[in-house]
Amino acid sequence: MSSSEEEIVIKRQVVKIKPRTIKSQPRHTELALADNTQAQQVLDNTDLPDSPSKPKKTKTYDDEDGFFTRSTSFTRNKGPRFKRSRHKEKVLKSDWTFSDDTIDIDTNDLSDFSDEPMEISKTNDKKEILDPIDREPSLTPPPELNEYQLRTTVGTLRATLSQYSEGLRSESADIGSPIVSYEPQDDIELDPELLAIQQSIKQPYGKSNRYVDTKVEIIVLPVRHPDIQTADVNKTVQAEFEKPIKFIMKAQDNFERMIKNICEKRGIGKQDIVLTFKKVKVFPRSTPESLGMSGQAHMEVFTRDTYNYYKERSVLLKHRMLEEIERESKLFSEDQNESDFGNTEKTDNDYLHLKLLSKDESIDKLKIKKTLTVQAVIDHYKKIRDIPNNVEMKLMFEDEALSFTDRLEDTDLEDGDMLTVVLNC
Repeated sequence: MSSSEEEIVIKRQVVKIKPRTIKSQPRHTELALADNTQAQQVLDNTDLPDSPSKPKKTKTYDDEDGFFTRSTSFTRNKGPRFKRSRHKEKVLKSDWTFSDDTIDIDTNDLSDFSDEPMEISKTNDKKEILDPIDREPSLTPPPELNEYQLRTTVGTLRATLSQYSEGLRSESADIGSPIVSYEPQDDIELDPELLAIQQSIKQPYGKSNRYVDTKVEIIVLPVRHPDIQTADVNKTVQAEFEKPIKFIMKAQDNFERMIKNICEKRGIGKQDIVLTFKKVKVFPRSTPESLGMSGQAHMEVFTRDTYNYYKERSVLLKHRMLEEIERESKLFSEDQNESDFGNTEKTDNDYLHLKLLSKDESIDKLKIKKTLTVQAVIDHYKKIRDIPNNVEMKLMFEDEALSFTDRLEDTDLEDGDMLTVVLNC
């Protein structure tokens, strides 16, 4: 073998022992014949694999391969690549050593490898401030209400929900008093707070007691059962039982103490006594102020049996009154037994359909015979609305009062006309 062939073999062995990867770069190819000078330069470069400056690669292919008849060498452009080789000297690979020990990496140490360590530290500080775990929501308990404030709040709420029923009751109270004097109207049992609101509405400018030290004089009237017959011997005892009891108490005090005193004097248990004010049942926790009492007031006390008796009697009287009204209303209604169409038309012509507007702006529709007088219409209306006979009433049509003796057919009334009811005129 010639000297040039030996040098090429040595170079191939070095490349196999320590291969190097070279990135693809634009190259300048030169074709020249292999000579001893070129092979010597390649040998000099391969003898220094660990030199700090990267040697230029030269690849040579000899005739030994069988395909080439001349040696081929590839070289890089020396001009622009000289500065790049210096730049790559700074990025030399370090010698790595392998160990069997496991290396634990702390997540907090990763900030040392970041290009912007200051920003990461700031974001960490914000996370510590805005951490929702450190700031748990806490509920502030509501202030405690005393017994009076709680009752007042509940009473106001109930008054709002039952304002319509209160309005109906207040208007019905103006029409007239019940027939029986000792009949408690237990159809609507009002809470003390609601009754106070009702009384404040009736009284102009709120004349209820507003001062704690205001005192009220209350006279309690015991009510006896009407079916109990007393002998001559027991008349004295019965008179003592029916004697009124006088109490003087503060407007803010409730009736529990007064009820207890009545039970002790009459020898009756608390559960067997019922106290009423203006025909309405009174609760023991009520106060004179909540009921609108001022100056002197009268209350009634019943035993449980007596109270139930008057309650049932009131229901029975109302039932009888409704039957009577229904029986008398046949004079103002159409005869349902007439089957002849001609007769039906004739009877329709004998009736007037009128509307009566009351003080509470409610409208009552009546079908009345034309032959009846205005006074008959007034009497029928009083029975329907439960108005006492001693209350004066007249009917107005177009701001003119109708004469009581005139018949409806003699007036200018027509079907659908509206009459205005005026009471206590």
